[in-house]
Amino acid sequence: MDLLRIYRTEPRGFRLVGELDLSCLDLLEPLEQQADSPGDLRVDLARLMFVDGAGIDRLTSLAVKLRPDKLVVLRPQKSVERQFKRMCVAEKLDNLVVSRLDPGVTDSFEARELPRDLDSVIASDYTPEGVCGLICELAIDAIKGSEGAAVAIRSSGRPACGATSNQIAGAGINLELQSGIGPALESLRLGVRRQSPSLVTEKRWGEFTTGALYAGIASVLAVPLPVHNSPFGALALYSTHENAFSDVSFDQAAAFAARAAVVLANATLYWQATDLSDQLKEALESRAAIDQAKGILMARDHISGDEAFAVLLRASQAGNIKVRDIALKIIEEVRAAPSKDVVA
Repeated sequence: MDLLRIYRTEPRGFRLVGELDLSCLDLLEPLEQQADSPGDLRVDLARLMFVDGAGIDRLTSLAVKLRPDKLVVLRPQKSVERQFKRMCVAEKLDNLVVSRLDPGVTDSFEARELPRDLDSVIASDYTPEGVCGLICELAIDAIKGSEGAAVAIRSSGRPACGATSNQIAGAGINLELQSGIGPALESLRLGVRRQSPSLVTEKRWGEFTTGALYAGIASVLAVPLPVHNSPFGALALYSTHENAFSDVSFDQAAAFAARAAVVLANATLYWQATDLSDQLKEALESRAAIDQAKGILMARDHISGDEAFAVLLRASQAGNIKVRDIALKIIEEVRAAPSKDVVA
């Protein structure tokens, strides 16, 4: 399975999904072909979870080719945005711009103010990972006593880290995931609140408690993120002080978690639907291309539809190339030289 998937979203727009590194730079060829023609190029990176230096170099080279037109980068993850910012400054790319929210509005790389509360977050503006990051950042201000926040989620049926706010939160949630026990995991699994006013005297959670104390964590509070009475995730709050969380903190955490769960669930459902739509669109486009290529072979070689598909399949297996790509090559050859025979 390819680490990187690319979907066309408009005549001069693409969505990149997955990971972009040195091994899959060739997949960017459709973008580079568009950069050779005039007009702004829009690239949606909301679902690009990782990009290495080679990937950043290749993407920013598109901006160079596009001048004076713009390369518009839509909704990048924060880590990816920082990489673009450094490259933008280093290469003096005045035509490389970013849009974090509305695809119709572009901004400079100056940081935009985060939403002040979860009620102002539009789920479709953020990936689930992005929502988890917002939850962590907003939780610290919304819940008294919090110095660090982490979101625990389920990924492929297993507990995983959705996001962390800072180093102390990262230490706390990673200790739980490594040891397989702790307040956030219990909150995620059982859908109940878990807290420890003082890890110094805490007798539960063994390896987590020992490691958390070593990392400087003195108290912890974990609450479920409930959707339809079931935990969709869990929010873990950490402090370097004992007795950091009061009854007020508990009430604030419960109210905050209820709103956070809705936003996270909505974002997850939105992107699942978007991925499914992209996959269906790709499947339909692939089917259309394969059917067209079959028709070309049937007319040229006087063979049946099944035989034409067998020809495509053999070429695919021989070259380790997708059947769709073989079909597109045949179609392109016919369009380029309609009077000549096509070689499969």
